[in-house]
Amino acid sequence: MPHNNVMTSIADVRSPDCLLMKLSVALATATGMPEPYYMSLLDSGVPITFAGIEDPCSYVEIKSMGALKLPPMTDLFCKLIK
Repeated sequence: MPHNNVMTSIADVRSPDCLLMKLSVALATATGMPEPYYMSLLDSGVPITFAGIEDPCSYVEIKSMGALKLPPMTDLFCKLIK
């Protein structure tokens, strides 16, 4: 099943349901596939370090068979989770 998985060190994500819906729509739009085929997951409050620093950060994983257009999708998802 195509999906996007967002893990973030931020424990209190504002409007997580709204964020998941936006991510689901964005992925379906970016790949040109119907949204009912996609799953979105948000895992907040995950201990994460980046470059040895514990500042707030996120890890985004997108899995799909084909249809991935990386530069445009990267920009879109970064704007949504910022």
